[in-house]
Amino acid sequence: MVKRQLVRLASRKWRWQAALGRLIVLLALHFLTGAVSAQTTSSEKNATPVVPKKPSPFADAKKLLAEGRLEEAQRRLEEELTEHPSSAEGYALLGIVYSEQKNT
Repeated sequence: MVKRQLVRLASRKWRWQAALGRLIVLLALHFLTGAVSAQTTSSEKNATPVVPKKPSPFADAKKLLAEGRLEEAQRRLEEELTEHPSSAEGYALLGIVYSEQKNT
């Protein structure tokens, strides 16, 4: 009989420890997810706004180049390069136009 009571007490002790362990894990998860969501909202507040991309000033020239209208594309690129003289994109496209003209 005493042995049976000791077994019952031991099993109760293990049940309490298991329940306490589960409670600790649940509380830790609760606080961790709360901290993560708090960080997310604070970083969203400090985030820089996304500025929509401006269309390339060379879009018309790209279209003309794709259509094979090389002379018109060259004129358009040269016009745009006077307005945007430091544009690598413009000079790259102009190089493509010159290369295509050389091949034809």
